[in-house]
Amino acid sequence: MVIRKNSYLLLSLIIGVFLYHLVVLDKSYGEIIAPDRKINWSPGIVGGIPNYPVYVNVKNAPYNAKGDGVADDTSAIQKAIDDCPSGQTVYIPAGTYRLTSQLTILNKGIVLRGDGPDRTLLKSYSTSENIIYIYAYSSTTQTNVTSGYSKGSTSITVADSSAFGINDFILIDQDNDPAVTDGMQSYQTRAVGQMIKIAGKSGNDLTLHRPLYYSYNAAMNPRITRLNVITKAGVEDLYIERVNSGSSQDNIRFILAVNCWVKNIHSNMSERWHIRLEQSYGCEVRDSYFHDAHNHSGDHGYGVGLIKKATDNLIENNIFNRLRHSMLLEWGGSGNVFGYNYSMNPLNNDNPTDFLMSDIAVHGGHPHMNLFEGNIAAHIDLDNYLGSSSHNTFFRNHIERKSIASVTNGLWAVEIQANNLYANIVGNVLCTEGCNGEIWRIGYDKLSTTIDARVGATLLKHGNFDYVSQQTSWDPSINDQNLPESYYLSAKPSFYRSLPWPSIGPDLGVKVGVLPAKMRYFAPLPPKIILSN
Repeated sequence: MVIRKNSYLLLSLIIGVFLYHLVVLDKSYGEIIAPDRKINWSPGIVGGIPNYPVYVNVKNAPYNAKGDGVADDTSAIQKAIDDCPSGQTVYIPAGTYRLTSQLTILNKGIVLRGDGPDRTLLKSYSTSENIIYIYAYSSTTQTNVTSGYSKGSTSITVADSSAFGINDFILIDQDNDPAVTDGMQSYQTRAVGQMIKIAGKSGNDLTLHRPLYYSYNAAMNPRITRLNVITKAGVEDLYIERVNSGSSQDNIRFILAVNCWVKNIHSNMSERWHIRLEQSYGCEVRDSYFHDAHNHSGDHGYGVGLIKKATDNLIENNIFNRLRHSMLLEWGGSGNVFGYNYSMNPLNNDNPTDFLMSDIAVHGGHPHMNLFEGNIAAHIDLDNYLGSSSHNTFFRNHIERKSIASVTNGLWAVEIQANNLYANIVGNVLCTEGCNGEIWRIGYDKLSTTIDARVGATLLKHGNFDYVSQQTSWDPSINDQNLPESYYLSAKPSFYRSLPWPSIGPDLGVKVGVLPAKMRYFAPLPPKIILSN
């Protein structure tokens, strides 16, 4: 009897442990978005942005920058940059600094820091270069991947690992698969890819510091490329402005940057992109204000754009105003997060037109597994002008479906064009009180002539409230109506301070609460627009 009783206790214990693991430890249990449609997003700089000590003041000898808005200070600041060692800061004190050519940071992790965007002003009069260019030289060291290249894998085997070492950053990618990457442009070669670090090595087996976000195809020749990168360089606490039009470049451009950042800057009047992160990993653009452009036509007037397989970057707590596209993904890219930004008044062409542009834009070349969370914006558009995308998530955003008064056409809150598959639109608030008309536009091609039925068939729409129907719509096949607080944050972010968080969602008493970035813009002392001399 004792033995039987103990057996029952043991059996009950085993069943209890099994159920505990099933219900508590298995994160996929009861989830709204299935594991194959998302990843565990962990963007940005692990441990946060570092604080470098000051090495040089550009106004001190031998640099002797004037900061009077008249003298050309380009050479003085560039010389200070060239002399500054890694892990140190080039300090640009209060003043107005006239620039006539590009400031370049090459292959070393230093910071350009001002006294704040209302006190340190960099004004560029160049018509041919970036204002600030932070980059490393590219590499062509490559080898084929022979196994281990499925989604979730943290170990791959390569043909020859001799040129690769622990802590190297690599790019894994493959040829464009016509079954997946529709409508690619000629330059968008090997569009699906991910930047990742080698954490361990044994023979030709490489351990990766994070799992793969995509299952690669042996027939598409998966390979890795060793990347030369610039690490932990940043721009902080200053104002930049492109005074003259005509440049074909950006206000700040990063190439092959790892854990670099832009923080607390005010960027006024871009020609092409305010911030371009090209083939860059784990960078942050935060707490800043980007507005206006000399040109709002195609490939101009962009806010922050991630391009060419940029991975795990964080664009958070920024303000965007009067741009063609505020937040943009193009030519691959995965694991990136745009979180808690405020965007308004998207514009088209050099003068305002009547068409609502997308300030949240997934712009082709097959970006995948990216997250847009907690933003307030005018219009989401996954377009097919530059090809396809898949598996991107939009969570707890407020999409207002409005711009300046002249914008009266194309008033969809969410547009998902042909070739954009497996999108997750969950827990959003769409339109504003009193609006009417269409909320969704699903599956049309860029010419609005045909419909791609795959878009609607693979689309997940769940828990979205819209002000036209005054209802929250749930997918009847999903029983779970408990929206998580976040898909990338474990707790309220510090910039919310005492404000309620999350601040957007159909499950909240106030569906659209206070977003810190919007509060900053409409504060009694809004971000200052500094006119050119």
